[in-house]
Amino acid sequence: MARLPYFFLILVVAGLLPAAGHAQDKMLPPDALRLPEMLLPGLQPILASALEASPRVLQGRLAVAVARAGEDVARAGLYPTVSAGAGVDGRQEIRRDLPGTQYSFKYSYGLGASLPIWHWDAPANRARIGEIQRQLAEQNLAEARRNLVLELRAQYTGLVLLGLDVAQARWAGRRRAQQLQRDEARAARGEVPALDLVDLRLAVQEGALATERLVRALGRARGDFAALIGAKVFAAENLPEDIPAVPDWTAGLRPPERLAPAVGVAALAQAGGEREAARLGEAVERVRLRPTFDLVAGVTQDEVNYTANIAAKFGAEIRYLGVRMNWNIFDGGAGRAAATRASAELRQKSLAYDLAAQALQRQLADGWQELELAQLELAAREARFAQSAARLAADRPSFEAGQIAADDWDQRLFDHEQVRLSLVRQRAAQLLRVAEYALLLARGTQPAAALHFP
Repeated sequence: MARLPYFFLILVVAGLLPAAGHAQDKMLPPDALRLPEMLLPGLQPILASALEASPRVLQGRLAVAVARAGEDVARAGLYPTVSAGAGVDGRQEIRRDLPGTQYSFKYSYGLGASLPIWHWDAPANRARIGEIQRQLAEQNLAEARRNLVLELRAQYTGLVLLGLDVAQARWAGRRRAQQLQRDEARAARGEVPALDLVDLRLAVQEGALATERLVRALGRARGDFAALIGAKVFAAENLPEDIPAVPDWTAGLRPPERLAPAVGVAALAQAGGEREAARLGEAVERVRLRPTFDLVAGVTQDEVNYTANIAAKFGAEIRYLGVRMNWNIFDGGAGRAAATRASAELRQKSLAYDLAAQALQRQLADGWQELELAQLELAAREARFAQSAARLAADRPSFEAGQIAADDWDQRLFDHEQVRLSLVRQRAAQLLRVAEYALLLARGTQPAAALHFP
């Protein structure tokens, strides 16, 4: 893609491209994931602070804590359970073979342990489901952090552009006020009718109101940005006054023809985890009505009456060790219905995964085409700005020689500034687009564990 010589010069000075005479293979691979932080001063510390203090991150961490506790609960089914009990009962006996009423107390205790030895892998599957849910919670936290970075970038560049709009509006207001002063002086000399000043005065008033609206909008945007990063205030003075040129990295971001392997990439981690959890859930429900076997051991103590006299009682301590079978033979059809529901959920999650994989492939292809087209548009906008700057530089000697009127020159400066602001907006849009697509490409081609962003 062709680029202007001055654009190359800017990138060389900024250190984004190698200078002439350096080998191409010595250039470090560009980190397009972090391009906004590289080009916009002051953004990196804001992101670092927000990723620790933002309410969204705190909520995500709490969700991870809940999921980890749920994993521990699910994994507990693999371990032995130990239970103990003790009691005392007051008893009243009215017997036909003895006169009167007999009163006594019965003491008992028990201690037992149980270990599942054959449950058709249901405890292991439940533990695996808990592990998947914990992994999904951690991935959701990572995605929340990434989405927070994307939103902070967009709001930060929006604040920069809004600040430029305020500066442009104030400049335009000063131009209109100066024009009004000149026309009022001309009207005082009788050169123009006083009635012609009415429209200009209204334009000055309307411009002042529009500028005030922009100033208030900037204040609200600063407040929203401060709330998003978890700070009390954010000063507009901390914003940069310009957005630098965006390097052309579209060639290095071309997506693969096919996602191979698609399974395990970060973009499909949520759908893949839900599908695997549904598969394990179906396996659990399918063995719901099968007999289960546990290894049991324990000791119990009870009282036994061996004589006709209720007062003569003896304690019997029983120690046991063996295998116990539990078999829920009929549950009213609940087990069969649960298995049917789990099977339908598995098919649903499998279909959602296939659709997500297809959508990811389309997003990568369409996103890169849009990125390439936008880079061409940005190059054209850069060329237009360079042409405007060159024309302004060529006309400056004529203005300084008095061959161009001050009003005409002021209008040319204003028009050039409009071209510059349009270019800055295009740069901001492309800056965010490159970083967002780089993240999409990384999520679509790398596993979640290998994606160290942010």
